[in-house]
Amino acid sequence: MRTAHRLALAATLALFAVAGPVETANAYDVTTDLAYSNTHADLVFDWYRPAGTGPHPAVVFIHGAHLASGDKSDVTKTSNQFLLDMLLAGGVTVFSINVRPFPEFIYPAQLDDGAEAMQFFRFHASTYQIDPSRVILWGHSGGAMIGGWLTYGDDYADVQGTPQEQLSSRPFAFVNSAGLTNFLILHPSLPGWMFGKNTLADVDQQLLLDTSFSEQVLNVTRPTTPPVVSLYPGQESSPPLLDVHDATMMKVLHQNLETGFPTVAAASLQLTRKENPIPGVNQELAAAWMLDLFALPSEVIELSQAMDGTTGPPTLSATGDFTAGGAFTLEIQAARNAPTLLWVVTGEERVQTGLFGGTLVPDAKIVLPLPSGVLGHLTLSGVVPAIAPPGHSQYLQVWHQDPAGPQGWAATNALKINLY
Repeated sequence: MRTAHRLALAATLALFAVAGPVETANAYDVTTDLAYSNTHADLVFDWYRPAGTGPHPAVVFIHGAHLASGDKSDVTKTSNQFLLDMLLAGGVTVFSINVRPFPEFIYPAQLDDGAEAMQFFRFHASTYQIDPSRVILWGHSGGAMIGGWLTYGDDYADVQGTPQEQLSSRPFAFVNSAGLTNFLILHPSLPGWMFGKNTLADVDQQLLLDTSFSEQVLNVTRPTTPPVVSLYPGQESSPPLLDVHDATMMKVLHQNLETGFPTVAAASLQLTRKENPIPGVNQELAAAWMLDLFALPSEVIELSQAMDGTTGPPTLSATGDFTAGGAFTLEIQAARNAPTLLWVVTGEERVQTGLFGGTLVPDAKIVLPLPSGVLGHLTLSGVVPAIAPPGHSQYLQVWHQDPAGPQGWAATNALKINLY
């Protein structure tokens, strides 16, 4: 590595904050349609494996869409793919499960299925190379409703049951994506399909209270109360709510956590698109929150936001050991196969502002011009400075001039790098 590059990189990494081995997005394999129970044909899951050897922490995804039109493959939908990729890139195994659908099967069938899945993964932890003590549940809509029941309702652990049934069904933490947290604040004219009734007005009010997981937070005795991150759309209304995904549902849950469990509430997050209109920011923060809870030794989050040039988008990746004194490598490929001046932009904040027809992600505290090789590629290898401070985050992105870019420029994906 040339001296000029070494000095420039050292200047950049003086602000860097990462630790441990870094993996790139999509470095995983998937096996589909595995059974977690033999009691019904719907009780299957897909196993998404990150690179590297385990035991990995794990996330269990439960889809929504009324549980009838949805499917475990929904974890790869556009709205979920960003978060899925970041988890896998961070070394987390993801299980995406199906449960018996509403309204053919009604409560508590789906709760039973989710509990059995959680116990199954813990019992077979060695088979799936996971750490059974670090399992987070991620649910969307109806799947988040099941997730809330499992997180804050009664534990299915049965000391008189089989070895699998003796294990806890409660997750380590919960990702609540537009879940139905409280039936009591919904309009009574809304469907009661999950309970086999035409409307919520037809459902016993005590059952609605008992199955509202924002109420279970306060009313169910637990040895621990797992933290939650809530992802919601922007609409926020006053009860009774006509939209089952209204942001008020999330706020009621977090208010109860703050009232009854302030320590847990401090570890939880409320994220809405109304408050954070940046596309993908909810998924990014949710992934960072999960990786923090897992206390993984490293985190590099791929933030996309690349802007095409001549051959498509330029790329930026990071591998190696980013602890103080650790050896690392940055790979940069321009969007043109020719010698190119690469502008490495880094800062401690994410500004997400428009620039040259694209999106500048870092706050540009340091901007370093570095020449590429003859084909537009640059490999930077070095050692993290011993002064690199723990507990900080750094954003990194590379820009270069390109006549095919929207305004004569192209930009790589951005990386967020954290030191624990």
